[in-house]
Amino acid sequence: MRWVKLGYHGTSQILDQRLVKPRGQFYRMTPDILDDVRRVVTHTLQLGSRGAHLTAESPLLGALPELDSLAVASLIVALEEHFGFAIAEDEISAATFSTLGDLTAFMAAQGHP
Repeated sequence: MRWVKLGYHGTSQILDQRLVKPRGQFYRMTPDILDDVRRVVTHTLQLGSRGAHLTAESPLLGALPELDSLAVASLIVALEEHFGFAIAEDEISAATFSTLGDLTAFMAAQGHP
């Protein structure tokens, strides 16, 4: 199981303590959530077999040519549909898409009030 700590500017880092700490709260980034986000990213960006090699540390924005501004919008919609909740525009930034782990930690935090 992997845990992530979100920094104050939306960035995250893998910690020895393995905690997700957005907005002063701790959340668990379970393998299931990571796998779900990986599948949504792979399907939405049509990464094919390359998607299977994505890890929490895999860079997304700037590293995947498929992830342009239009793809970011499509990915947000796909994540909202998959996880069943809306993401407010002011809650998301480029840092959210820095790595697969950042995106997964963001989604894990969204699922907890």
